[in-house]
Amino acid sequence: MRQCVLTLTALVVAVSLCVSVSIADVPQMINYQGVLEDSTGRPLRNDTATVSFRIYDDSTTSTELWAQTTLVETDKNGAFSVLLGSVNPIPDTLFVNPDRWLGSTVRSDPEMTPRTRLVSVPYAYNALRSDTAEYALSPGGGWVDDGAVVRLQDSTDLVGIGNSSPDYTLDVAGNIGVDEYIYHNDNGNHTYLRFLPNQFELAAGTIPIITTYDNEPGPDKVVINETGWGLDFRVESEADTAAFFIDAGNGHVGIGTTTPDEKLTVDGNVHITGDLTVDGTSHLNPIMDYGYEDNVPECGTRDVTFTVTFAAPPSVVVGYKGDQGCDEHGNWFVYNVTTTGFTLRNGRPNQPGGRSAYWIAVGPGQ
Repeated sequence: MRQCVLTLTALVVAVSLCVSVSIADVPQMINYQGVLEDSTGRPLRNDTATVSFRIYDDSTTSTELWAQTTLVETDKNGAFSVLLGSVNPIPDTLFVNPDRWLGSTVRSDPEMTPRTRLVSVPYAYNALRSDTAEYALSPGGGWVDDGAVVRLQDSTDLVGIGNSSPDYTLDVAGNIGVDEYIYHNDNGNHTYLRFLPNQFELAAGTIPIITTYDNEPGPDKVVINETGWGLDFRVESEADTAAFFIDAGNGHVGIGTTTPDEKLTVDGNVHITGDLTVDGTSHLNPIMDYGYEDNVPECGTRDVTFTVTFAAPPSVVVGYKGDQGCDEHGNWFVYNVTTTGFTLRNGRPNQPGGRSAYWIAVGPGQ
């Protein structure tokens, strides 16, 4: 049986891992070239042999970090070439440590000694962690492949895509595509952003806060408080007060107030440019009524009935002439003003036959 020895002639890395954004696109292999000779030093020309390659963490121990067995074919000079990693991929984390040694075994012979220390070019594998404009990792533990999960080893690790100086765990300079959900991890998947064709949804807890629709049946729309979660809508001013408020419980709208008691309640002045159209009862058109009451008993009262009906109790003004009366000033008084009338009191005493007064009432019409 011929005894073979392995003569190492070249060891180069076929490709650097820093040339592409996607790790999956990079061939993670080492191009290994050598010459097979027999025990007399003659090349094994046009022959085949099974060669096992192993990578260790030092020059003597038996703890291997990676291994591959390959059938090599020699040429007329006994030379062969093999891609380490073509059968068993080499992890990109293998060369994060500076001490790596290559051992080789031909056929059933013992492993050749001494082992070959891997230096320089093979450490281009660590270029996965280098600063490039396309892909970068911060110093730290780097990627760990747990089988079903690929993760960063340390919480301090940062990943940059299109960014050589990431500031966050994932820092992307460019666009990100999402099929549907972005979740908040610590809330039972109840707080999220959701993307659908022609639709966007923002939910906090279990409440869908905002939903937008495009190309739905009917007009496009933005919906707040969808499915009736009782979510009030509030826009605050710089003074941290409610500039605009919608009460989800009754549908009332408040401007300048958070307690609207009608469909629209305004706390402040209203400026309208243009026409105001009211369907139903209008309380905005003022009307007036007036009258003359004669011979009201001195220091007595008289009930007055309006000739019109107001939508709300009007303001009533009484005109009179005289001096001091029952209240020391001789005033006339207006009581119990309603939408249909009021009570008039004569404040002037000692006037035979009573006294007379004019009155005017102004208020909102029906």
